[in-house]
Amino acid sequence: MTNNNFKIIGFILLIITLGIYLLMQIFPPKERGKKLEKIFHNTNIQGVVIKTGIRYHQVFFMIKGDTTIYVCNPIRSINNKGKPFIGFAKVGDSIIKKAHGDTLILIKSNNKYKYTFNTSP
Repeated sequence: MTNNNFKIIGFILLIITLGIYLLMQIFPPKERGKKLEKIFHNTNIQGVVIKTGIRYHQVFFMIKGDTTIYVCNPIRSINNKGKPFIGFAKVGDSIIKKAHGDTLILIKSNNKYKYTFNTSP
């Protein structure tokens, strides 16, 4: 084999390795998402939102003074005026949820928006 062939093989291995890494980031293990969903279900949450987004194909948020990442799938309904949680919940809004409860309350500009979700993690 020539030096050129080694470079081509090395480049192909690099591309394959990067591809696998990216796939692992895009499609994370379901167990991690389930674990975080269980934490959300079992926790009494009350505080101010410092971060929101999508993680493990679900909505996530973080509360001021708490390093926990809360993961859930809030459902749009008449109780929240059909507003999707993601994109509507912003930094500075407040969240209240009782441990083992089936409703998350988002408080935004003194208005309350109630979201339900799957209660069996």
